[in-house]
Amino acid sequence: MSIDLVIHASVFLLWYLLFYAQSVLISNAQYSLHKKLGYASLGLTSILVISGLMLLLGVMASPPNTNDIGTIIARTSYVWAIVHTLISFTAFYVLAIVFRQRPQAHKRLMMLASLSMMPATITRVAYLPMVPIDGTALTILSSYVLLLTPVVIDLVNNKRVHPALIYGTSIFVVSQILFTVAIPSTELGRTMAFPFAG
Repeated sequence: MSIDLVIHASVFLLWYLLFYAQSVLISNAQYSLHKKLGYASLGLTSILVISGLMLLLGVMASPPNTNDIGTIIARTSYVWAIVHTLISFTAFYVLAIVFRQRPQAHKRLMMLASLSMMPATITRVAYLPMVPIDGTALTILSSYVLLLTPVVIDLVNNKRVHPALIYGTSIFVVSQILFTVAIPSTELGRTMAFPFAG
C-alpha cells in the first residue's frame, strides 16, 4: 500500500471523526467551539482534496493493460468515480460554508458532503472477490440507500424535505450515473481517463 493511499485514508477517516464531533457540539449547543472547529475543517478539507487528486493522478497514470472492453470500462468508471467524488464533495462543502448562517441548509449540505464520499469506501468492499453482485451496481445502490436516509428522516420529523436535500440528492444521483456509467462507456471518456497512456 502506497504512502499516498495511507495519507488519503487517514485524512478521510479524520473528516468523519470531525463531522461526528461537530454534530455532537451542535447537539450540546457548543456553538463557539463548533465554529472554531469549522475553521479547522478548511485545512482538513484542503488536504483531503489534494490527497484525492494525487490518488486520481496515480490511477490515471496506470491504464488497464488489456483489450477486454469490460475491464477497460470498469477501470474508466473508477477514474470518473474519483472525479465525481472530488467535485461533489468540494461543491457540497463550499455550499455548506456559504450557507453557514442558515443552520438547516448548512447541516444538510455538510451531510451531503460526507455522504458524497461514501461510494469511495463502498467501492473498496464492492469489488472484493467474495461479493456476489456487480461492484458498480452495489456501489450505486448502497449510495442511494445512504442518500435517501436523511430524506426519509426529514419526511418523518418535518413532514417535508428540505430543498438542500431535494436539489443536492437529485444532482448527485444524476451526476453519479453520468460519471460512472455514461461517460466511461464512450471513447472520449476512456481517452480522458487515461491521458498518459502510450
